[in-house]
This record gives sequence, C-alpha cells and structure tokens, in this order.
Amino acid sequence: MDYKDYVYGIRIVASILLGIITLGIISWFIEALSKHRATLKFHKTIDNIKPNVGDTFNPDKNQYELIINTLKYKTEGHCPCIPVPFRSKDTICPCATYRAGGECKCGLFISRYNA
Repeated sequence: MDYKDYVYGIRIVASILLGIITLGIISWFIEALSKHRATLKFHKTIDNIKPNVGDTFNPDKNQYELIINTLKYKTEGHCPCIPVPFRSKDTICPCATYRAGGECKCGLFISRYNA
C-alpha cells in the first residue's frame, strides 16, 4: 500500500464521517424546528384559553404566570398535573376534565363554587 492509497482511504472515511455528522445535524435541526413550530402554535392558542362559564382565571398573579409559563415552556400545553406518560389530546389545557365541568387541577381556573 503506497502513500496515495492511504490518503485516498482517509478521504473516503472522512467523507463518510462528515456525511453522518451532517445528517445528524440536519435531523436535529428539523426536530428542533418542529418543536418550535408546535410551541409557537400553542403560544398563539394560549391567548384563546377561556374559563368555563362562571369560572375565572386564578386571581393570584404569581400563580397564574407560573402556570401559563409552565404550559408554554415545559409541558407543551399539557396540564402540568398530568405525568408525561399519561398525556394525550385530552390533557391539553384546558383539559377534558375541566371542559366537562370538572375542577381545574393545576389552579389556572378558579371554580365558581370555590371562589
């Protein structure tokens, strides 16, 4: 094996590694962009969240902001009280339990009966 064959082999290996790294970076970027789009979509809808008739948002400003920020940045819109393995479309805020007239577990909404 002479010098040219050695350099050619190194070039092939380097090209393959560069391709693998590039594909990894591209797939990471696409996944990050997808999550960002979902977050932006939720940020637009968070302004449209409304309490049930007769209920109100939590009047404690700190508690309210904590829950809203958790919904926006940590749980991707799912109720913070629901563990990750149990999240579904029914746990997106306002959750199905609350929409059906039940109690808001996370405290974002204050029930007319508890006010």
